[in-house]
Amino acid sequence: VMTVRTINGAISRAAALDVKNVRVAWRDSGATAYSEVVVVRPGVSLYGGYSATFVRNVSSFPTLVARPDAYVVYAQNVFVATTVDGFTITNTGSLAGKQAIKTDTCSSGLTFSTNVVNSGSAATSSYAIRNDSSSSPTISNNTINSGSGTDSYGIYNASFSSPTISNNTINGGSGTNASYGIYSTSSSPTISSNTISGGSSANG
Repeated sequence: VMTVRTINGAISRAAALDVKNVRVAWRDSGATAYSEVVVVRPGVSLYGGYSATFVRNVSSFPTLVARPDAYVVYAQNVFVATTVDGFTITNTGSLAGKQAIKTDTCSSGLTFSTNVVNSGSAATSSYAIRNDSSSSPTISNNTINSGSGTDSYGIYNASFSSPTISNNTINGGSGTNASYGIYSTSSSPTISSNTISGGSSANG
C-alpha cells in the first residue's frame, strides 16, 4: 500500500502506475477535510470512507473534501469507467455561481455514488452538482444539498447534458429568488426513484 498525503497527489501517482482505484482515508477522525480542488482523472476511481487502517465504512469514517473555490470536484472529458464514491464534498466559499461538483463533456462512465454533496452559501447562484457541455454522468445513491443564494439548485443540467439521476435524496436549498431540486435547460436527463425537495424558496 502506497500512502500519499493529498487526493490529487494520489490520483497522479495512480495514473503513472496504471492503478485504477484510489482509497482515501478520513483525516483526524473526521475532524479535518482535504482542502483541495479534486480534479478527476479518466480511469482513476476514488473511494472514500476508510479509516486510518483502511477499513471501509462510509458512515463511520467520513472522508471530507472542502474548499471555498468555484468548485470542489471537477471532471472534464471523462469517457471511461471512473467512480467517485463515499465522500462528503462541501463548497465552503461564497463565490458567485459556485458548485460542489462540476462536470464538462463526460459520459455515463463517470459515476458519482454514495456521496454527500453540499454547495453552501453563494453570492448569487449556488449549485450542488452542475453538468455542462453535453455531460452525461451517472448520479446515484447520493445525498445532494444545495445551499443559499439568489437561485439555488440541487442538480443543474445545461448545454445538451443528459445525466442519469437515480435513487438520490435531493434538496434544492433556499434561493431568495428560486430554488430547484433538479433544473434542466437544453438538456435531457433520465430521472428515476429519487426523493426530491424543491427547497424553501416560495418560487421553487
